[in-house]
Parts: sequence; C-alpha cells; structure tokens
Amino acid sequence: MSGAIILFVVTCIIANYKNLHFNYQKIGWLPFLVNICFFLVLLLTLTYSDNLKFGWRQIERGLPLLLFPFIFLYLPPKLSKKQIQIALGMFVLANLFFMVFLFFYLVNNASDFNVPEQAGLVLFEGLNNKGFFMQLKDLWNGTFYEVLYYARRNQESLLEIHKTYASQSILWSIVIVAFFSARRRFSLVKKGIQLLLLLVLMLVLVYLYSMMNLLVLVVLSPLLLYWILGPIKHRLWYMFGGLVLAFGAFFMLTLGQTFSTNSYEKFKQYENPMFILSNIEKMLHKDERNAINECNIKLLKENPVLGHGVGDVQDLLNSCYTSLEDGISKGPTIRDQNLNSHNYYAFLGLAGGLVVFVLFLTMIGFNVSVGVRKKDLAYLAFILIVAMNLLTENTLGRAHGILFFALFNSILLSKNLRRGADE
Repeated sequence: MSGAIILFVVTCIIANYKNLHFNYQKIGWLPFLVNICFFLVLLLTLTYSDNLKFGWRQIERGLPLLLFPFIFLYLPPKLSKKQIQIALGMFVLANLFFMVFLFFYLVNNASDFNVPEQAGLVLFEGLNNKGFFMQLKDLWNGTFYEVLYYARRNQESLLEIHKTYASQSILWSIVIVAFFSARRRFSLVKKGIQLLLLLVLMLVLVYLYSMMNLLVLVVLSPLLLYWILGPIKHRLWYMFGGLVLAFGAFFMLTLGQTFSTNSYEKFKQYENPMFILSNIEKMLHKDERNAINECNIKLLKENPVLGHGVGDVQDLLNSCYTSLEDGISKGPTIRDQNLNSHNYYAFLGLAGGLVVFVLFLTMIGFNVSVGVRKKDLAYLAFILIVAMNLLTENTLGRAHGILFFALFNSILLSKNLRRGADE
C-alpha cells in the first residue's frame, strides 16, 4: 500500500508540476490548509510525547491525510467525470471480489469446528460439502465474527478484516450504486442489475453487523431511494415512505426476538442481526467500551487544552486500564488486548487536546459546506459515513481507514472546488 501511494504521488508531481501555480490561483490555499491543519498539529505534539516511536508510527501511517489533498487539489491526475465514475465503479467491483473471496475463505476454513469446552457441539458441520444456498444459510445463522473466529481454529484471524472498516466500504459502495441512478433513466435490465447489486451489498452489510453502519444505512435510505427512483414525479413522497419502511423493517426484525436457554441459538446469539437491540442494551450495561470511555474521560480531564501528545495516548490508556477491575469476560483484559480509544474524536482530544479536536471539526464543517454549496449529496453521504464511524472506531488510525478517507475525500473535494472555479 505504501509503495503504491509513493508511486502515485511521485508520478503526479513529475507529470503535473507545471500546473501548480495555475491550480493554486483557481483554488487558493484555504481548502488545503483547513484539511491538513489538525494533522500538522498532531505532528507537533511529538515534541511533548515520551513514546516517540509509537507517535511517529501514527504520523507516518497518516501521511496520506497530508499528501492526497495536496495532490488532488494542485497536481491532480486528469480525470474526466466519466473516469471518476469508472473509478467509483471499480471500487464497487473490488468490494464484490472481496465478498466472493471472503465467502470461500469462511466456507473452506470454518467447516466442522469442535467448540472447546462444549462437548459434542460441532459448528458448521460439513459446511464445505454442502450446496451453495445451504452454505449461505449456515453462514448467516452463524454470524460473521463467529465464523471468522472459527475459520482460524480458535485463533484470531490472520485475515485483516474488521467489520467496521469492511462495512463502511460496503456502505459507500451502496451509495455509489444508488447514485448512478440520479438524473438517469435506466433500461429494465440495467435497473434489475442495479437492484440486485444493492440487495447483495445490503445483505452483506447486515451480516457484518456493524451497528453504526446499519444505523447510517437507515438514515441514508430516503436519499438512496430518491436516487434509485430516478427522475419520476412524487419521489419526495417515496423518499418519506422509504424512511418509514426502513425504520419499520429495522424494528420488526429486532423486536421480540427470544431464544431458549442452553440452545444453539443462545450460544450464537452474540452479534446476530436479529438481536441487535438486546445487544445494544447489553453493551450499555456491561461492555469493554464502558471501561474504555471511562479512561478516555479521565485522561481528557487531565490535559484538556493541549492533550498528552500523539505518542503517549496508548501508553496512558493501558495504564488506566490496569487500574480498573476488568470482570467483563473470561477472555483477555482490555489491557492485554491493547485496545485504543475506540472513538477517534476522543483520540484527537487525548493526543492534541481541544486544539486538534476543533481543527478536525473545522475540516469536517468546511467540507460539508462545500458539499452543500455544490449540492453534492454523494459527498455529503461519504462525510456522514466517515464521521459517524469515527464515533465508535479509530478508523483514521489504521492504514486502510486512512487511505479510504484520504483518497475519496480528496477526489470529491477537488471535483467540487474545481467545478466552482470553472463556473
């Protein structure tokens, strides 16, 4: 990934350096500065971080947040509207290939798993020898994290899959597929293919069971329906009806679900889509995140203005975890798991205090204002997906989450500002 990013950046600089002054005159420095200031201040917090090695690793990982806005605003590759649509389509295609790969990985590796300390309980018995639809049924009943866990035979999966990161990519794919209908009339065949793709993507999103992304999907459902319907009369009413149906289906599928004691359903109910509401209630009463949030708040109060430095955040969290009694589960403690803040806004506050937090919100607000001014609903949907996921995961703390945001945010921001400059 790093090699590809470096090659792309260097190629853009060599091919387009003559356009730097011209693009600067059209766009100015403000959009670039607003989008990178929070990252630059994070870099400065290394000066009061004790753990420079960890801090520099965080900064190095986040370099696309600095490089991509500069490249796409001032030295962009020449992308026509059609080429941008092709790139978005390729992203959807990549996610479809990922889903096919994941299906075969789970089917072939999770089959016939003998549950430790559960005598006689064999999960996914004969899974790899069953028919396609029976395999789909067994995987659905098994829940994603359960199957992924058993695919490694009681070990943490070496396959780099986190449901939040995978889900936000699939949700963005849903937005892209729906957006292709905006202001267009498709033939019956094309419309059928589009609806089939949306159905498959939505089912996978439900299966992965990222609660935040499911919530965002419900919130975005009126907009998605508005695009899917295309240029027809009364689609605002259809949009309102879609919102009602989305929330109605959500609660119908989750309310009133019960299971008998000591049953297989009882054993596998954790993170099953049918039990989303009961699991939310369980999480609010007793969950690892409660201890994490307690430490986040404690550490934020200790240095609210400038924070503790990007290099020391994890060390301070681990120290705080140690001081808390962890009776949540029989498994590894939150200290053993080295869990991060699970809230990127909290991480920014811990690393750089209110200064970095306000600068990051300023970036989000500025980009939202650009999307509103240019009436780019797809860009606004993208920002919503990212901003909501940051509430529950440090998606801008891992390389694949950083690349996802830096790439698409830079492309869409540049497209909107360049369109404004040309008008």
